[in-house]
Amino acid sequence: MSDAVKNPFRIPKPKDDIIFKGNFVAATVEDNQAGDVFDRLNVILTTRHLWLTAELSIPLSSIKSVGLIKKDRVIEIVYRHWLEQQDETVLLR
Repeated sequence: MSDAVKNPFRIPKPKDDIIFKGNFVAATVEDNQAGDVFDRLNVILTTRHLWLTAELSIPLSSIKSVGLIKKDRVIEIVYRHWLEQQDETVLLR
């Protein structure tokens, strides 16, 4: 069984069913605000996943909310990482 089947949070970079491609940077969370910027990401949205890096892709069915932090111009994505049994947050600028 391949890793993509075992862990849907780590899939190879998608080549099919692409809806959107965009460049973002990831940000840290400090006191519920966007902090330092790190890692430039070539984000790919497919019909099933939001692919961020080879280490993290988010199944769309796991996304709980998407919001905009206006003052920081940051997109906040909260998803359920069911393998770790916890909610996690990704911030994109």
